[in-house]
Amino acid sequence: MSESVQKSESVLLLENLTATLSQLLQQKPGNSNPDGHISAMTIKLDGKNFNLWSPMLKMKLSGKDKLGYIDGSTLKPKSVDGYRKWQMEDSSVKDYIIESMDPSLVGNFLPFSTAKEVWDSIRTTFFDGDDLTQFFDLKRRVNRVKQGGDSVEVYYTQLQGLWKELDVRRPNPMTSPVDIEKYNNIVQEDRVLTFLDGLDDRLDSIRATVLQLKPFPTIEQAFALVRREENRQIVMLNKGDGAETSMVMLARNQTLAMNKPIFNPKPSLVEGCTYCHNPRHTKEKCFKLIGYPPGWKDRKKKK
Repeated sequence: MSESVQKSESVLLLENLTATLSQLLQQKPGNSNPDGHISAMTIKLDGKNFNLWSPMLKMKLSGKDKLGYIDGSTLKPKSVDGYRKWQMEDSSVKDYIIESMDPSLVGNFLPFSTAKEVWDSIRTTFFDGDDLTQFFDLKRRVNRVKQGGDSVEVYYTQLQGLWKELDVRRPNPMTSPVDIEKYNNIVQEDRVLTFLDGLDDRLDSIRATVLQLKPFPTIEQAFALVRREENRQIVMLNKGDGAETSMVMLARNQTLAMNKPIFNPKPSLVEGCTYCHNPRHTKEKCFKLIGYPPGWKDRKKKK
């Protein structure tokens, strides 16, 4: 190999090493491993969406093994070197929490020195899970949600959103693994029954089928069975003639037909006047009995 070729390869190798070193030096503290980088939150805390924002934040931190910095399980090391690394990681988590907040709220939480202090303050400020009124409102909304002509997916998504909020406000209180499983099974059964109860009547056959299943299905399994039946009904109704026929449209038309007010004439108007037999008025308003108003006969002559 010629000397010029060797020099060019050495220069190329040196340039690659320099570029790699430069990338490492530009990384933020606590993220020296590129795989440890936490992706940005898709939503920001605005003061009203804590119950949605907090589970997402925990999921992000847990996925990178950093949840302990806000729940207190990752303790400060006593050694100097260990503490320095812990402080870098903690600052990184604190920075991530701050960046996932609306700018109007940031100033209230910057003074805190650790990620746990920031988290505790946010939770104290915005979490209202102990408010019985809020819990009551969620339970009432769950009981009132009905399919109402919508697709099963739309109806199921509405229920899932409410159930997730309930889980945040009232987490599983059990501690024993056996008791936790029993409690979860009870909750699952209750949610399946609620889901089935709110379905439209056109899905009554699959509702009866699900209720008879042994073992009793989870809410996810029940949803899959009902959705399959709805899709089957849509296919059966669609004759391929280009008409936009669907179960959703059919259900809405049925709902409108059921809610359309029926005109029932008053019995007195149906009978008419029992004195002069005029169907236009009742006996109580018959001029032949109560007398004609002034000028009535003159008006009749003019006509």
